[in-house]
Amino acid sequence: MLRNEFFQYLVGEKIMTRSAIMFWPFVRWVNSILLMRSKKRYAVVYYTERVVSMLIRQPFRFKRMWSKLNGTLYCFCVNRAAAIYKELHLRQ
Repeated sequence: MLRNEFFQYLVGEKIMTRSAIMFWPFVRWVNSILLMRSKKRYAVVYYTERVVSMLIRQPFRFKRMWSKLNGTLYCFCVNRAAAIYKELHLRQ
């Protein structure tokens, strides 16, 4: 329910489309792999980054998908909490 409210917020603010939200589980899975990469875990990602780093002679890391959404959950929560407090204040 709360997740659906967050998705509605993203669509309402024109940050994402409804069709793009369908890919949320996949993007979350990919970002988890990028976050947990190591020699033992997700070695393909780890060694691919090392090879690319050697080829371009500078550090390289894959960027997380949908990183443009950083901070949107915080904004959603603040706006939601403000609306709840406002409603409570009006009832008093």
